[in-house]
Amino acid sequence: MEWSVSLSADAKAVGEARRQLRGTLCGRGIDRQHVQDALLVTSELVTNAVRHGSCQGDRVEVEFQLVQHLFSLCVRDAGRGRAMPRARPLGAEHTTGRGLAIVSRLARWSQHEVRCGREIRAEMDF
Repeated sequence: MEWSVSLSADAKAVGEARRQLRGTLCGRGIDRQHVQDALLVTSELVTNAVRHGSCQGDRVEVEFQLVQHLFSLCVRDAGRGRAMPRARPLGAEHTTGRGLAIVSRLARWSQHEVRCGREIRAEMDF
């Protein structure tokens, strides 16, 4: 199963990505907890792409594949942020910036510079 969408890099992108992914996964009989984890990882990565990797008028590309029991997610942005994203430690002293730490607990992720910007990939076993 494969799915992809191109979204405007704005606040609506996160909700739209979640809505489309939920509909696709729930329609396939995927376990509820796996769906929730995939939606959380998607939310965090799309939020980062919009906030840190994009400007008004840019696009965020979201793709996923589900092959047997491996869920793969790819989020591409324009790469406008100065630094590559990194996971911060979870702790009470930070009120923001914990998204990649949460993603790290749920998925294996990597980042790459690509021709058109930045790409973040996450994989989860279902």
